[in-house]
Amino acid sequence: MSDRYNPNLKKDYFERINSKEKAYWLGFLYAEGYIETRFHQPFRLGIEISVKDEILIDKFIKTIGLEPSRKFYRSRDNTACVRFANKEFIKNLVKNGCIPRKSKIITLPELKNRELYLAFLLGFFDGDGKQGTTRIVTGSINFLKQIKKKFNLQYKIYLKISRGTYIRGKEIKGQGYSMSLGVKLFNEMLDNYKNSLKRKRIPFKAKKKRKN
Repeated sequence: MSDRYNPNLKKDYFERINSKEKAYWLGFLYAEGYIETRFHQPFRLGIEISVKDEILIDKFIKTIGLEPSRKFYRSRDNTACVRFANKEFIKNLVKNGCIPRKSKIITLPELKNRELYLAFLLGFFDGDGKQGTTRIVTGSINFLKQIKKKFNLQYKIYLKISRGTYIRGKEIKGQGYSMSLGVKLFNEMLDNYKNSLKRKRIPFKAKKKRKN
């Protein structure tokens, strides 16, 4: 069915993460993608983001050869969305760590070099990073610990409690973690991959050391 409605889909796009572009999109899907299951098996990819950033969905659709008609909107949430099923495409995503119900259990994928990791982090930041800062947010503390170790970062990991969501009149609190990537690493990420979300491409000036 997927081949019929998406005849140009690059089903093997994520088979090997061998380019900065692929690493960037993998990072973005770690942040904003979700894998739905059927009969306990992964079968469909979904993305839902604010309409102000729908350019990312447009770029992703074009990159993987998905039919543009797969994009739709949720006016209630003011979001742009895409969902599609393809067994091979989903299998390769899962193989690279983008798994079902991943929010609290993601881990850093195995990539071949620093450039790929930098592009991956930038993709994740464009999904779950705060504009004007170098801070990223995730439900997986192990993911942040792995980033700290990989890039030798000294920044603290902070517990983050989100509030303001109500279901049947009862406030629901979500738990996550946040960490700064730092000016040096963030600027390196921007220099390494140029085709990221424009509104978040805000380079920082390193603070000058005081002279004694």
